[in-house]
Amino acid sequence: MYTWTGIAQVTFEEFAATRLLPSVVLNGAFGILLILPLRKFFLMLEDRDRQQENV
Repeated sequence: MYTWTGIAQVTFEEFAATRLLPSVVLNGAFGILLILPLRKFFLMLEDRDRQQENV
């Protein structure tokens, strides 16, 4: 027989597998997409600063 805690654990595990994981993966992908342009921008600024120092 199932106990309530057992049912809750199974449903939570199913929920985590079907809802939580994809959202974490998607958030990670969006995070990377957001971070990459920012990193490029900061690298551009650093290069500009270095060029000004060299002049």
